[in-house]
Amino acid sequence: MKCWFGFGPALLALGMLSSIGCTEQIPQGHVGKVLTASGWKEGVAESGYVACWGRDELYVLAASDASHTEQLNVLCADKLNFRCELVVVSRPKSDEASRDAVFLRVQAEKTGSGPAKINAQQLYDVYVKPVVIPATYDVVSKRCTDQIGEEMAEIRREIIELCRERMSAETPVEVRLIDFTNTDYPEMVTQANEARKKKEIDIEIARSEAAIEEAKAEGRLRAASKEYQAKLLEAKMIVDSNRIIGESLSENPLFLYWHQIKVYGEAAAGPNNVFIVPYEALGGGDRSFLDSPLERASLERAQASAAAAPEIASPAAGAPEQND
Repeated sequence: MKCWFGFGPALLALGMLSSIGCTEQIPQGHVGKVLTASGWKEGVAESGYVACWGRDELYVLAASDASHTEQLNVLCADKLNFRCELVVVSRPKSDEASRDAVFLRVQAEKTGSGPAKINAQQLYDVYVKPVVIPATYDVVSKRCTDQIGEEMAEIRREIIELCRERMSAETPVEVRLIDFTNTDYPEMVTQANEARKKKEIDIEIARSEAAIEEAKAEGRLRAASKEYQAKLLEAKMIVDSNRIIGESLSENPLFLYWHQIKVYGEAAAGPNNVFIVPYEALGGGDRSFLDSPLERASLERAQASAAAAPEIASPAAGAPEQND
């Protein structure tokens, strides 16, 4: 009886200690789950503080996006090696079932006095790396090295789709992003790409120069066309002017002959003492000068005047002459 009462205070103290609780912090970007003496406590806690009693332990899981880099050397369809760095961004799925699965399947690491932690690298090594690396080789290796640069966006899309196909719905981690950095093409591919790019640049320069020359030629053509139209208009003006002058002179020939005599007179009155004898006056040409319309008109007027004058009687034939 004395023995029982001797252990009583010790048992009471032990019960009081086991009922003492504390709070543990879940860091930002993490979720937590409490492991009790009887197993995992139901539910996953978000960032903040959780209560732990007695022998309860807090486990935390890195729940934010995490980036991982892999060095790859892929043998392509043209038997050339394509070296690059593959960047993979992944994170745990946000539903509670996926997070519970991680706590149950992945061994947490205990460091220091803080809670045990399942970090992003562990999740990547367990769930992502075994899928994404083979998928990348499968997608890239079926292409030639000179196609990779042009089809990079399509390659990234195919790798992500292939990873999602190979990761079952129960996989608690998802791939968010795939990208390539520090790509290293074989030297011969680099030279071929540079040569092709230079050719494209030369073609663009040639097209630009041809367009400039074409624009200049079109400008010259427009200018020549306008000059041609101007000359046609000028010639038409001269033709119309000559036609009008010709029609006017044909209807008034006396004016032309009067003007001709006037010019001759002005020339004869000049200081050179030159006497001008028209070629027509010498009987040359198709018509004589005396046969001009002006001369004919003068002769006609003289004949008309003579016909109008009275006749003068001539002496009778055989009449004797009178002597003074």
